[in-house]
Amino acid sequence: MPHVATGKLRALAASSPKRSRNYPDLLALTETLPGFEAIAWEGVVAPAGTPADVVGRLNLAFNEGLAIPEDRRRLAEGGAEAAWRRSAARPTSSAG
Repeated sequence: MPHVATGKLRALAASSPKRSRNYPDLLALTETLPGFEAIAWEGVVAPAGTPADVVGRLNLAFNEGLAIPEDRRRLAEGGAEAAWRRSAARPTSSAG
C-alpha cells in the first residue's frame, strides 16, 4: 500500500470481513455491504504421501520465517496479514 501512504491513491475499504490490523482506520467493506467478503490466500503444498516429519519441519520453517519482524513489516506494507495454519489440513472457504 505504498501508493496509499504517499497519497497517490486513496483506499476506500478493506475487502476482508473485519478491519485490517495494519489499517484500523480503513473501513471493512462489510460495514456498508453486509456479508461481502473477498480474501486472497496463498498456500504451501507437498506431494501426497510426504512423511509427517518432513511436513512438520516445513511447518516449523514457515512459522519461523513468518515470525521475523522485518518480513512481517514488509508484508504489512503491502496490506497483507500473515496467518499461518499449523495444520496440514486443507483450509476451507468461509462460504462453506
